[in-house]
Amino acid sequence: MRAPLRIYFTMNILALCMIVKNEEKTLSRAVSPLLGVVDQIVVVDTGSTDGTKKVAQSFNAEVYDYVWSDDFSSARNFAFSLSRCAYNMWLDADDVVPPKTVEAIRNLKENMQAESYFLPYETGIKNGVPALRYYRERILKNTPTYRFSGAVHEAVACPLEGRQYLNAPVCHYPVGEHGNRNLAIYRKRKKEGKYFSARDEYYYARELLFHGYEQTAKKHFNAFLRRKEGWVEDKICALNLLAEVERKNGNPARAKSLLYRAFSYGAPRAETCYRLGSAHLDAGEWESAAFWYESATRQTAGEGFTYPALRGIDAYLQLTVCYDKLGDKARAYEWHKKAFQENPKHPSVIKNTIYFASLGFGK
Repeated sequence: MRAPLRIYFTMNILALCMIVKNEEKTLSRAVSPLLGVVDQIVVVDTGSTDGTKKVAQSFNAEVYDYVWSDDFSSARNFAFSLSRCAYNMWLDADDVVPPKTVEAIRNLKENMQAESYFLPYETGIKNGVPALRYYRERILKNTPTYRFSGAVHEAVACPLEGRQYLNAPVCHYPVGEHGNRNLAIYRKRKKEGKYFSARDEYYYARELLFHGYEQTAKKHFNAFLRRKEGWVEDKICALNLLAEVERKNGNPARAKSLLYRAFSYGAPRAETCYRLGSAHLDAGEWESAAFWYESATRQTAGEGFTYPALRGIDAYLQLTVCYDKLGDKARAYEWHKKAFQENPKHPSVIKNTIYFASLGFGK
């Protein structure tokens, strides 16, 4: 469908562009913090049957209907095409913009010059700590150059030289499940003979794995790894996921081989080091496991995906186990104290506190 003709005004700096469907429970939570900060709100509805449109209209959003075509990029690009502003910001309806991030965006508007602004995306948040944190293209100059591609797990290709990184996170708090929606879209595209980019191949493999199709997932992960193109961070993640499959299936040697291969793509990532620790732990190799868990606590390399717990409390807990098994109770206790400082209410921390007290530590 064709977007209406737009006239641009220099005073209109930032548009918030969203695609939604049946989001009446979360939409206001996502948008309300940005009222008075953004200059235009575009909400593209892809077929809601609840009160989503009324919620959007309550904060004077411009609401448009869009016939869903199993293509997230197409819908997002339609939303971008409706912007009258110099820059476009995108959000999902189950995202939350914390007050500090709102203030950072407000300040950013005073002098926006970069081509694209990358902000951290935090997901799997529990007790204020995200399970996963990574930078995403969040605010983009409103030109045809910056448009999404990919039917699922869509992204915008942003040149490195035009980027600016802003340490102001957007938090993802999903409500409900999407079932096999993404997997169904990928399967439909495969059946239709649609071209799969390297990114498509990688995310298709992930969807297969997370829905229990392990062998087929392995096939597509390996197909992705054989391709010359593809983001380095995705290559590393593919090897990490393949290794975890092997480890859970009782093949620690195969898991270690895959994880060592990940180092060929660059400096060690914390997740890879942590998983190597687990593979050695499974084999009863306590000293080697401790080495890799400690390595995980020191790694900061990469602009890709970071798992705070794997370089933090999870690693501390595993190091406590390793040094206890090695008979070095004092060193085990030092790692326990680090875990305690991070989360004294963690079940394993509580259990270990009792254990070390029985040994006379902490008195």
